[in-house]
Amino acid sequence: MKKLIKAIILKVFFGNSFARKGVKFGKGSYIREHAQIGGGKHIRLGTHTRISPYSRLMCFENISGEKLEPELIIGDNVFIGRNITISCCNRVEIGEDTLITGYCFIGDSEHGMDPECGKRYEAQPMIRKATKIGKNCFLGEKAVVLPGVEIGDNCIIGAGSVVTKSFKSDCLLAGNPARVIKKYNFDTNEWERC
Repeated sequence: MKKLIKAIILKVFFGNSFARKGVKFGKGSYIREHAQIGGGKHIRLGTHTRISPYSRLMCFENISGEKLEPELIIGDNVFIGRNITISCCNRVEIGEDTLITGYCFIGDSEHGMDPECGKRYEAQPMIRKATKIGKNCFLGEKAVVLPGVEIGDNCIIGAGSVVTKSFKSDCLLAGNPARVIKKYNFDTNEWERC
């Protein structure tokens, strides 16, 4: 009973516990319990954005002694499913009205990969490239968006796809590496095979 009363008092007087970690919330936005937040002061959520349990939003301020200034910006009315990971060392931006289903990964950086430099991969300098997902996009379950990728508005990314390069708006992508399967034709109002 004491635990329940304590939990209610914390909710009433302190609100969303993730706000205490520095996350900037737009009106009506929330992060569900059991999410993992790192570098919360670098995370900004738009209005009515919902993040599901067990998600990981990680903004790294320091890796291997390198000082970083990450920025994770999630637009209005975005829904992020369970167990997703967003890894940010530079800049990740997700446009409004986007739906990201469970177990997806979005990143903007990777460790150096020089086997001759004498350092383990984890200790090598980060290679950072901004990553952007446009407005009204849909990422199917277990999709991966790699560093430096820019996805245009209204794109659909099939489940399990690995997006390794940028794509323009109104595309349906699938595969590993992802490629354009269909493009939306505004004259016929249909998805057409490429």
